[in-house]
Amino acid sequence: MGRTQKLVDETLEMVANMGPDTEVKKECKGVYRTLASLLRRFGHTLLPAEYAERLKANQVAPKRAAGMLRELITAHEEFDAIYPLLADQESKELVDRLIRFRTAWGFLGSERTTRLFPAPLTLERYEEAIKACSGKSSQLGIPAKYVALLWELGHYSLKGVCEVEPGDTVMDIGAFRGDSALFFSEKCGSAGKVYAFEALPKHVAEIQAHADKADCPIEVVPFAAWDEPGRLNITSSGGESTVNMNGEGDGVDAETIDNIVRDREIATVDFIKMDIEGAEIRALKGAERTIVEHKPKLAISVYHLADDLYTIPNLLKAFNPDYTFYLRQYHPRHDETVLYAVP
Repeated sequence: MGRTQKLVDETLEMVANMGPDTEVKKECKGVYRTLASLLRRFGHTLLPAEYAERLKANQVAPKRAAGMLRELITAHEEFDAIYPLLADQESKELVDRLIRFRTAWGFLGSERTTRLFPAPLTLERYEEAIKACSGKSSQLGIPAKYVALLWELGHYSLKGVCEVEPGDTVMDIGAFRGDSALFFSEKCGSAGKVYAFEALPKHVAEIQAHADKADCPIEVVPFAAWDEPGRLNITSSGGESTVNMNGEGDGVDAETIDNIVRDREIATVDFIKMDIEGAEIRALKGAERTIVEHKPKLAISVYHLADDLYTIPNLLKAFNPDYTFYLRQYHPRHDETVLYAVP
């Protein structure tokens, strides 16, 4: 039995022993475990009765949780193959934690699962960081939680290993409201430059307003990063904007990173940050030439899709076998997981 399968089985056993509030009654535990084990062999998962009620009440998280668990069960060998790619023990322990969290999430809910498998970043530290950034948040006109992630918690920056340095040319893929572009501009200074990719016009205008005040040049790139030029539909909810393949949402222009680098005659690319709500694989495929030729440092989000944890490092390894990988998390629960790649 591989490491992933063992972690999933241990976690399911733990959930089964947690009492009536999981709808796994004591008198049924033996039957439950037998059925769950049998179903897992065929790629299915036995869920508690309360799960169906949660699914009716919340159409997002339960579906995502079920998809995460299904991926762990059906692709456990691919998850096992992540570990040898990671350069330090902290990264490997984080994969263990994410596997356990994803296994229990649908059964116990986010809060209980977090208490059972706490993240490296505690909720208390996260809230302290947000409070500490209230002043800078007001100054920038950006919500404090986004400011805290960057300036207090080091989002997209693995200190001393993989971070933006003075003079770097940075590709900020998924610049949103401009918070990360401003953060990177402070890091790279006047000798560097930030290219801020953002497709939605309302955010493009906001980033441009920030860029006009920045010390380091910030050039707005009003495209969605993709694996081919064209048009995409984007749907927005809160702080998330996702590609909608059903044709719903706002139509935006898409372009590859490789074409932008060529057409704008960008001489060097030193750092690429990418956080684009599940479109990372498609965008990375459109950046293959840039990654192969420039060998940039990378900070790529790997938590949006159930298979991101293994598909993204495998793709990057195919582009450049010399990349070394680190994994870090910047949220008390399970989001904001970043894969760092160092050439």
